[in-house]
Amino acid sequence: MGSRFVFVERPLDPIFEDLLSVQTIKDFDNRVMEIYSTIDVQGRNKINYNQLSDSLKRVKIEPQIRLSIDDYERIVEHLGKTKLDCLSSSEFLAAVKEEFLDFCQRHIDKAIPTVHKHDPQLTLTMAAIRMLLSEKEQRKAILDLQGSSREQDAIIQNLQQEMAQMKRTFRAAIELFYSRTCCAHLRDAGCENDVFRL
Repeated sequence: MGSRFVFVERPLDPIFEDLLSVQTIKDFDNRVMEIYSTIDVQGRNKINYNQLSDSLKRVKIEPQIRLSIDDYERIVEHLGKTKLDCLSSSEFLAAVKEEFLDFCQRHIDKAIPTVHKHDPQLTLTMAAIRMLLSEKEQRKAILDLQGSSREQDAIIQNLQQEMAQMKRTFRAAIELFYSRTCCAHLRDAGCENDVFRL
């Protein structure tokens, strides 16, 4: 697996380029669980920082993934965990989803100025999708904190499906924009990674 990123702001960013190819939440979950299984080789359903960091270093990707203890602490903080705690498979999935959402939002922010030069209307669409992603993630976080019930689980599942649909809509909008602009000009300007790795 190779990376075409020009800028890597956070350690897991290179992995997310590969995860962008998934079409559904279930596919995303399965891919993340595959990653977890390669780390948790003993099947104990818990991994610590050292296991995760060492495994990520062995991933054949450029730039090499280097996860610091501070990175790990930031990633697990919203789960109520510290850098000394282990992660179960479900906790790992929740942490990766949080990082992936942040990744998408950051790259939408980067893409908006470039897109605005060519299509102000599409800029509004991108900004709206970004706000919806933020709002839905906040609603999901509130429901998670309130505990689990059959009704709440159904609501969360529906929100996840809506987020997946918005992602597909956004990618379709970007492809339309790409077809209507001077591709060579964008490549020469070094902007295509900001726009099309979303």
